[in-house]
Amino acid sequence: MKTAFAARKVEIGRNWDIWPTMSRVSVGSMKEMEGFCAALDQILT
Repeated sequence: MKTAFAARKVEIGRNWDIWPTMSRVSVGSMKEMEGFCAALDQILT
């Protein structure tokens, strides 16, 4: 997931070896949240 977001110029937090399908995400501004949501929509469809 981290690579898919990075390809869309969205950086997400770390992930862990014991939880390979989980990532930590912290969002700051409304603009950043909108960018994250747009990238997520693209990745999931």
